[in-house]
Amino acid sequence: MSAATEKKVREAIEALHSEGVPITNKAVRDRLGSGSLSSIAPVVKQWKMQQAMAEQVQLPDAVAAVADEAMKRIWSAAIETAKAEHEEVAAGLRSSLNDSRHECLDFQAECEQLAETVEAQKLEAKRVQKQLNTDTEDMKMLLLPWSSRDAFRQLARRKGKY
Repeated sequence: MSAATEKKVREAIEALHSEGVPITNKAVRDRLGSGSLSSIAPVVKQWKMQQAMAEQVQLPDAVAAVADEAMKRIWSAAIETAKAEHEEVAAGLRSSLNDSRHECLDFQAECEQLAETVEAQKLEAKRVQKQLNTDTEDMKMLLLPWSSRDAFRQLARRKGKY
């Protein structure tokens, strides 16, 4: 936008303002008789911001001091409340962590006990296998004479001697 156009928009805004007409993009364009809203809107926005800053009220020092003290108290209370809530949540989390640690230790002890049981069962299985092997050999030794006798009898029968 050219400086001349911006100057015309500002003059229209000031004229409307002095007449007590609310400052809107449409009112400014109507005053100008023409113009694009994309050119008028930024100037209107800037003028309104300048007006708002100019109209800010300065508080007396006594009121400002009371307001500052009130804000300090509000922030202090908010911080204390947040700390208390945080501590409550943290305590709950610490308790849960402690419970989980105890549960983990219980599981670990149970796993160690199961590992010992498995080892004992492995040793027992080896002992039983060894005993079974020994018993099998003993049975073979006991059956051998009978097998030999049967073999001799069958042989004798074939030859017709028995």
